[in-house]
Amino acid sequence: MADEIIESEKERTVLALIIARSWKDESYKKRFISEPSVVLKEEGVSVPEGIDLKVIEDGRELQSALNVGKTQYIILPTVPEDVNVDESSLDDLVLVSRRTNETTSF
Repeated sequence: MADEIIESEKERTVLALIIARSWKDESYKKRFISEPSVVLKEEGVSVPEGIDLKVIEDGRELQSALNVGKTQYIILPTVPEDVNVDESSLDDLVLVSRRTNETTSF
């Protein structure tokens, strides 16, 4: 499961930051979707050798069904409707992302 990769509180915070930056910056989001392992490593989260990460947008119900074998999926949630990304700071978006991800098992 992805929880094998995102284990510590620090790693959950890093993932929340990555998600917040993805909401705010479309090019960063595209890069995270296309190269999740690289982005995670750049942010200090080590990805075990042999694990193939995939990022899919807003599909919590798929996560448990898809996480089998060596391919693990990270859900990039849709920005909540009550959040204005353009008017929110990155710190605020990290908090929103963490609340959103508390309902998702990693």
